[in-house]
Amino acid sequence: MRLSVGLNSKCDESTDKSRNQYADNSNDLFVLESDGKIVASLLLNKNCIENVAVKIDCQRHGYGRKMIKFALSELYRRRYSKCLLW
Repeated sequence: MRLSVGLNSKCDESTDKSRNQYADNSNDLFVLESDGKIVASLLLNKNCIENVAVKIDCQRHGYGRKMIKFALSELYRRRYSKCLLW
């Protein structure tokens, strides 16, 4: 999902390469569902929290906060003592 702010934006078609990248990162890609729909996602990259996204119509409901708290717990479980947020 990409939000355009003053610039033209387009979503690229899925390719085998992009699908493989998601498969390779499947242990580090997390989604949050509400009523069976994905409302938020994030990607962990070693000790970095990257690509935190919350669906626009689901913002201001605490989903982003839940994702960050989960990510910090997961990094702690993985024995990291520091975290970077991108």
